[in-house]
Amino acid sequence: MRSGSGRGERERGGAGGAGRQGPPATGGAGTSAATLTVCWCTVLFIASAGASSAYLTVSEIFPMETRAMSIAFFYAIGTAVGGISGPLLFAELTGTGKVADTVLAFQIGAGLMCAAGLVAALLAVKAERRSLEDIAKPLTAAASAATSAAATKAKSGGSEPATA
Repeated sequence: MRSGSGRGERERGGAGGAGRQGPPATGGAGTSAATLTVCWCTVLFIASAGASSAYLTVSEIFPMETRAMSIAFFYAIGTAVGGISGPLLFAELTGTGKVADTVLAFQIGAGLMCAAGLVAALLAVKAERRSLEDIAKPLTAAASAATSAAATKAKSGGSEPATA
């Protein structure tokens, strides 16, 4: 007397177990929920560092009086670009259900982050161990220097060149 309906044996190709096996117990590609969670945490950790460095770079290279406006401007531009192009491109790629399309979506994202890193490495202002005033002079300091130079020139009768 056999136990069960025999359905499992037919799917496996008979009582010997040869033939097609069913999918793994963890899912289609064999990725467990814990593995996927660790991967997402790693990706978002690295992406967060990139976003933070972009925020800090913008906040360091503009004069103090315009820093808040420049941060808001770059945040708005980044949100618009990512908020429009992200869903259009990545939803289409990840929505197909094909692993190759999802891998392509991740490769595009990684490529964009690498390109941004290269741009920063080549064009970013070297701000290490420098005060913010050395990197971008406050507008009030530049205005007071110009006023001071004009006053010096006026006192001397305009014969000496003003120094800033």
